[in-house]
Amino acid sequence: KSETNSEASSLLPKRSQSASTIARLPFHYDAEKSDDRDEKDLASRYRYYSRLDPRSNGQMRMPHHVAPANFFSILPFGDGSSKQGSLVTIFSIWNAMVGSALLSMPWALNQAGFFLGVGLFCGMPLIAFYTAYLIIKIPQGLNLSGDAEFPDICRYFWGRRMERFATSFSLVALFGGVIVYWILMSNFLFGTGTVIHDSISPMFGDKQEEYVFNNTCEVICVDDADAVEPSTSKDAIFHKFWQLKTVPVYLAVIVLPLLMFKDATFFQKFNGAGTISVIYIIVFVLVKAFNCGIHMNFTNDRAVEYAKPADNHFWSLTGTLSLSLFLHNAILSIMRHQRNPENNVRDLSWAFVLTSLTYFIVGVVFYITKRWVLVLNVGVLIICIMFAVLLPTVGTIIRFVGSIIGLVYMFVLPCAAYLKKLQMNGALTTRDVVVHSILVALGVVNCIGQFLIF
Repeated sequence: KSETNSEASSLLPKRSQSASTIARLPFHYDAEKSDDRDEKDLASRYRYYSRLDPRSNGQMRMPHHVAPANFFSILPFGDGSSKQGSLVTIFSIWNAMVGSALLSMPWALNQAGFFLGVGLFCGMPLIAFYTAYLIIKIPQGLNLSGDAEFPDICRYFWGRRMERFATSFSLVALFGGVIVYWILMSNFLFGTGTVIHDSISPMFGDKQEEYVFNNTCEVICVDDADAVEPSTSKDAIFHKFWQLKTVPVYLAVIVLPLLMFKDATFFQKFNGAGTISVIYIIVFVLVKAFNCGIHMNFTNDRAVEYAKPADNHFWSLTGTLSLSLFLHNAILSIMRHQRNPENNVRDLSWAFVLTSLTYFIVGVVFYITKRWVLVLNVGVLIICIMFAVLLPTVGTIIRFVGSIIGLVYMFVLPCAAYLKKLQMNGALTTRDVVVHSILVALGVVNCIGQFLIF
């Protein structure tokens, strides 16, 4: 104990050392040696306040017993229960990546052509995996806090402007996803309402069972153009108010109250439903493929089953995959809870393999068979409604949003940050510059290519 007292005394200013012989004083912590910039700033602010009024009898004097934050722990005292294993990490990444773009994969594959599309299904995940790996690797050895995100890395290298720049493109991805989901929900609601109405309408007669319970390989696409002439005044009123241009507004009436919930737990409970829906889509596609068989023709371009080997509209697939494989702004948050950080690369690779297989199965297999809070929420809803009414083309929105945020977050920023770290460490080589410049060039070409097709 005496050794501890003498050690603590040596760490205190001279004016307080005499008091250390009376009682054991708390540990003195020098915040200037902290790796956390916020702690350094806070310590500097305390010292400044101490000098403002030296006669304040110590009321504004910085205490000598400032202890580091890591001396304190919230129950259960770091027993590791908050950490997750590899299996949970893999499926967390998979669940975060697989989303609305899943339903656009068959269309995107058709735009690229079958063989070129399959090649892009293999190439794009490799690029996305490598740049995500760079984001995980870059923070190692840097003076960053344990909860740093990729925008913090950008601020470390280039300042706050680049941090805001990176954050803004994360918002672009968020808005793009919201718009796509709104269009899909509007279409689903319109189709569901139409089917329910028509199923109880006497005008369908004997075709009711076939229309509602479709067990064939036919594809039913409910659209305004396919509306049947109303047989009664009630039918006329229904079809007048139930249209693809009015349903997005009705959906806002349902969703807006939900957006006012301040507790995110309400929404987190629906995460499992997302996984269930993805599994359902995969099973549905596989069952349909088994029942209907494969229908492809590479020779007769006049045949209904004709599949183009390649097409110059492949930019649609690269843009869609850029958004589908985008996880780069959240990968550090997910990996931070990994129980065994040494498995990060392995788990990340398996997650990308699962995601790629999911998109591949749905895309290829289906193809071969055929609110201030209130103001903000209202503003977002208005934007979504405008897109759902004026531009209800999910594929176009996904490929444009995906190519733009992919250019910044998947191609440019990870490569630039990695090269900057190599330069600071004196390990930058010409080969590194050339390889990563090629990746950036691919991202630029992918983004420009979206404006070449409509």
